[in-house]
Amino acid sequence: MYWVLLIAITAVVVLVITAAFGWRVFAAAKGLIRELKKTTSVLNDASETLRGVQEMEGVKAMRARAQHD
Repeated sequence: MYWVLLIAITAVVVLVITAAFGWRVFAAAKGLIRELKKTTSVLNDASETLRGVQEMEGVKAMRARAQHD
């Protein structure tokens, strides 16, 4: 009879430890996804800025060619 109680207690302890570890992994993954979203936003802003600069450089080059001709 004692071995049944021992197995039940051991199972509960294992489940609690597994749940706690799983929760920490979930929380870490959630934070990682949040940081990934921030990084993606920054990269998108940088891409838009770079596109704008490239367009301005293209306009400057066209003006220079037009003045040269």
